[in-house]
Amino acid sequence: MEKQERSWSGKPQFFWSPGDRAFIVKACLELCPEESGRVIRRAALAEEGTFIYNSRWDMEPCQDPVSFQGSIEWDYIREGDAEWTYMLNRMSYMRDLGQAYWLTGEERFAKAYVRLLKDWCANNSISRDEMADSVHRGYHVNSRWRRIDASIRFGNWLKGYVCVANSAAWLAERAELEKLLIEQAELHGEFLHMAYTAFDVQSNWGFISANGLYQIALMYPELEKAAEWKKDALDRMEEMADAQFLADGFHGEQSPQYHHEVLHHLLETVWLGERNSEPPRERLYAVLHAMFDASLAIAKPNRRQPMLSDSDDVDVRDKWCQGALLLGRQDLRALAYSSLDFDSLWYFGAQGVAAYDRLAWKLPAYTSAALQPAGLMVMRSGWGGHDDYLLMDGGHLAMSGHGHDDLLHVELHARGRDFLIDTGRYTYKESDERRYFKPSLQHNTLSVDGLPATEYIDTWTWGKPALPVNAFFKASERYDYAEAGHDGYWRLSEPVAVYRQVLYIKREYWIMVDTFRSNGKHTYGVHFHFAEDTPLQVDHKRNRVVTNHKNGGNLLLQATGAGVRLRQEDCWIARHYNEKAASAKIVLETEEEGPYTTVVTVLRPFNRLKEAELEIVPIDIRGKSEQALSEEQALGFEIRSGGGMTSDYVVISRQGPQSCRFAEVQLTGEVLWLRRQQGQEDQAYIVK
Repeated sequence: MEKQERSWSGKPQFFWSPGDRAFIVKACLELCPEESGRVIRRAALAEEGTFIYNSRWDMEPCQDPVSFQGSIEWDYIREGDAEWTYMLNRMSYMRDLGQAYWLTGEERFAKAYVRLLKDWCANNSISRDEMADSVHRGYHVNSRWRRIDASIRFGNWLKGYVCVANSAAWLAERAELEKLLIEQAELHGEFLHMAYTAFDVQSNWGFISANGLYQIALMYPELEKAAEWKKDALDRMEEMADAQFLADGFHGEQSPQYHHEVLHHLLETVWLGERNSEPPRERLYAVLHAMFDASLAIAKPNRRQPMLSDSDDVDVRDKWCQGALLLGRQDLRALAYSSLDFDSLWYFGAQGVAAYDRLAWKLPAYTSAALQPAGLMVMRSGWGGHDDYLLMDGGHLAMSGHGHDDLLHVELHARGRDFLIDTGRYTYKESDERRYFKPSLQHNTLSVDGLPATEYIDTWTWGKPALPVNAFFKASERYDYAEAGHDGYWRLSEPVAVYRQVLYIKREYWIMVDTFRSNGKHTYGVHFHFAEDTPLQVDHKRNRVVTNHKNGGNLLLQATGAGVRLRQEDCWIARHYNEKAASAKIVLETEEEGPYTTVVTVLRPFNRLKEAELEIVPIDIRGKSEQALSEEQALGFEIRSGGGMTSDYVVISRQGPQSCRFAEVQLTGEVLWLRRQQGQEDQAYIVK
C-alpha cells in the first residue's frame, strides 16, 4: 500500500483491529456473500463440536464432518490419516469463529471460541523438558505439538481473538483469558524458537514456523525474549530464502501448493512488519517478488495452479490481490480479482480497497515462459481466460517427498476448460491410493514396458530418481518450442532413452513428438489423463480422440507412429485432498525394436470439429548432397489441414543441426518448421 496511507496508530497492530469491524462486515457481506456464508457455516459447525476443513488454502482439506459429543478428542485420527488430526490442532475454525462473530454479532460464536481455547489448553499441556527431549524426533512431540501446527494454530488464535476480545463471553473472563493467552504465546514462542532444524532450512516447515514466531514476538513485545525471537525469525527467513528458492523464484519443493503456502507465510510476516512500521529486510521483498513471478508464469488461464507434486486445484487470485497491494504490482492487479476477495478485505481493510481501486493494471510483458531450473515450460497464446495453455515439466524430481514422478508430464487447458490434467494427490497416507497417484504412470508422460520412470518406495521416499536431460525452451511471437528427456529407463537390461519435443503453433495446435531410443524390443506408452466429466469419442481406426462437450470448446487428439494402437482406461482425478472422481485416460501404445520408435500426437483445441480436421503424413528428407536421410538421421512429417489449404512441414534432425531438403526447400537446423498455405508465400522457421 502507498506510504502516505499508513495512518494506523497504536502498537502492536494486527492485520485488523476493532476499528475495522464496521467496514469489513459491510464489505464482506456485500462483496463476498458466498465466502462469508461458508465461514459462518464452518463456525456454526465448530460451535456444535463438528469440524470440516474446506477453506481455499487448507493444506489437507476434508469436507466430511467429524462430530464430538462433549469433550474434543484432540488426538483423534480420522480413517487412519494423521493429517486430519494435524488440521484439528491447527484450529482454523478459531479464525472462523471470530470472523463469524463479527459478521453476525451472535454471541454463541464468541462463547465457542472461549470454550475451545480453554479446552485445548487444558488438555494439551507441554513442558519445556518435553520440548527439548523431542529433538531426536525433529521436535515432533506428539500429534498436537508439531512446529508447523503450533505456528498456524497461534496465528488462527490471534485472528479470532481480535474479533472476540470485546465480546461479552471474553469480557466475562477477561483477566483469566488474557493471562492464558499470553502464557500460551510464551509457550508457543519458546517451542518455535527451539524447534529449528536443518530440515526446516530446506522445507516449507521453516517458513511456516518462522512466521508464527515473528507474529508472537511482534504482538507480545512484553515477553522477555520477544526481541530475540523477532530478530531470529527474520534471520531464519533470510537463511531459508537462500536455501529453498530456485533461481527462477519457484520454491525448491517444486509443488505449487507449497510454493503458495510459503508465499502466504512470508507475505504475512512482511505485511505485519509494515503494519507496525518495521518493514522486514529487502531480501525478503525480493523473494516475494520472485515468488509472484513464478506464480504468474505457471498459473492456468482459469487462474488456478496446476496440480503438480501434491497440489490441489486452487484459484490463486486471492494471493495476487494481496501481492498487488503489498508490492504495488500492476501485473498482479491485472490478473487478480477486479475487487478484493474475502481474505484480502480482512488483511487490508478500507485503505486497501481504496489503494486497490487506484492501482493501475498492466498485463505481463510475456506470454510463454520457462522456469529454470525448476524445468517448468509454459506455452500460452495470451492472458485471457479462454487462451491456450500447455505446461510441460522437464525438471528434477522435487527435493522433498512432495514430488511426483512426473518428468515430461504435460497439462493442457484451452477454450476455458481443462482437457489434460495432473491426477492430483488425494492422500498422504501410505496406501494403495498414495501408490496410485504418485508414479509416472498416472501422469501425462511416457512409459516403457509398463514401468514407472522412478521406483516408488513409500509415500515420502523414492528409489534412484529419473534425471532430466537436455531440457530446452524457446518462445517467439509465432511459435513456442520445448524439449526434454530423462534417464529413468537407462536402468533396464536393454536401456531406453526417452525424449519429448513439443512445438506450439500459436493459437492453433501443439505437435508432440515422443521418441524412444533403444537397441532392444520394448512396449512403449504415451499417457493422457483427461479431466473428469470429459466425454470422449474414440476412433481406434484413425488413432483419434475427440472430446464432445456440448457447449464451448473441445480438443482433438490425433496420433501416428509405427504400430501405434489406442487404448482407453479408467482413472482417478483428485482435485482436492480426500476427494477423487472417476475419469478416463488414453494410452497410445506400440511394441517395437530399436533403434528409434516415435509417436507423433497433434493436440488441437477447436470450437467446430470440421475446422480442426487434419492428416499427418510422413515426408522424404534429403541431405545437402541430395542423399535420402534415414530415420536414424532425421524424422519428417506433414500436417495437412483446412481442407488441404494449409500444410505444416516439421523436420527433426537426430544428428544435431544439419542441412535438410524437404518440400522443395533447403534449411539447416535441428528442428525445422515450414508453413505452406495456398496463395501465400512460404514461412520457414529454424526452431532450434
